[in-house]
Amino acid sequence: MLPNALPGTVSSTEVKAYQWMNAEKVKNVQPGISWKYYEPAGKIDLQSIQSSPVIKTGVTNIISEKVKQREEKYVLQFDGYIKINKDDVYNFSTLSDDGSKLFIDDEEVVDNDDEHGSVEKFGEAALKKGYHKIEGISFYRGGG
Repeated sequence: MLPNALPGTVSSTEVKAYQWMNAEKVKNVQPGISWKYYEPAGKIDLQSIQSSPVIKTGVTNIISEKVKQREEKYVLQFDGYIKINKDDVYNFSTLSDDGSKLFIDDEEVVDNDDEHGSVEKFGEAALKKGYHKIEGISFYRGGG
């Protein structure tokens, strides 16, 4: 060490670069978000909707499991648009028991997949001003 020098420390941090997501040109946007409800047979996970018929559909004002038709063994899918008022990096989260995922403009933003108890996971997206497609999907097998 040099005389009269102070000992140094090294610091590091993770830096994430975001790609700006351009808004979509959308005509005749209706209020609310559409939902689809499934009751898959056999193994239940986020891919269950690929081989399961839709049991019920509707439009709601909030993404919530309150539209479920039974207490367990179901999958919910929500689709719609969100209006972004200014270019910015936005935070999103899902809280689910069991798994869930959230997509913005078909890009996965939150991955909270797999069977687990109640867990909240977070993600971010850099969104340009305007309308962006949002999709949320979640499943609940049951058993806590």
